[in-house]
Amino acid sequence: MALTAIHNATVPRRHRAAKCTYARKGTNERVKASTKRRMQPKFAVVQCQAGVPVRDAASKSAVKPVALPRTLYRPQYQPISQDALKAVFPQCEDISPAFVQEQLSVNGAQMWNTVRSTRVAMPAGAQVPQELPVVVNDASTSSPTHIMAVHGPAASNGVRPVMLYPAHATVLAAHCARLPAFTPSPTDVVPETVPASMTMPVRRLSLPAPHMFGTVLQYLYEKDAEAVLQSLFPVALPSLEETAEFPMVALANAVAGLESSQALLKECIHRVHGLWLDVCALGIHDMALYATMDLAWETLLMALAISTRETTCAL
Repeated sequence: MALTAIHNATVPRRHRAAKCTYARKGTNERVKASTKRRMQPKFAVVQCQAGVPVRDAASKSAVKPVALPRTLYRPQYQPISQDALKAVFPQCEDISPAFVQEQLSVNGAQMWNTVRSTRVAMPAGAQVPQELPVVVNDASTSSPTHIMAVHGPAASNGVRPVMLYPAHATVLAAHCARLPAFTPSPTDVVPETVPASMTMPVRRLSLPAPHMFGTVLQYLYEKDAEAVLQSLFPVALPSLEETAEFPMVALANAVAGLESSQALLKECIHRVHGLWLDVCALGIHDMALYATMDLAWETLLMALAISTRETTCAL
């Protein structure tokens, strides 16, 4: 029911933008995800707790004035690489990405719990090492295989904030068409006892909005569009299980009526925009996720328009 409400609410927008479904020329180049090593003198490493949105200085520094599009265009579809799947499933030949995604969805919630239980030992110094010691505190599924060291452009002081996320290579390889193949990991096992100490390889990942990678990662495991939608709003959403029509206007008015609504709205809008940039950069093709971002975008822009009009009238 929740997915139906989200999907139905975005039908009018998809009809209006039917001829703009795919990104304009040059979008792919602007949102490339790069895992190549780059020479940077300073790093500020932050361990991110899985499932907790990043709202610290790193996320605030990423909010910069930009020209926001009226709609979020969708990049040209790119299939999942068979080479990338073979790298994480060497025993399987010509395995279907759809089949892998379906199988992962069965245990996705349990795998996410294992990810959330994993604690990374913070590196000493300013450089991100090739591997890091971790402690896994959940043995319900196999341990994460890699530490994703996610970063964006260097700040004005030359420091590049890096956020550390444990993750399973199988989940990322099955959903992210633009990620190069993962190297094998010795931690792709179910711990016999917990807490279990082990060493995981580090995979560098450059993204346009690194502070939104945690939201992307959680969705790839749980496939909970309603949870993603809630994380993008500063107010509680109504239960989408109890309504067939999403209350966009009522929600927009509720958000617009908050104290300091314009500043809060701009932050929320940049979070949705950052999420969209990361999804495009990673090559994720998930219609429910795109519909969720469309709905959040439409509602927040409506709330910003209401807030701006009311502020102007009050003056």
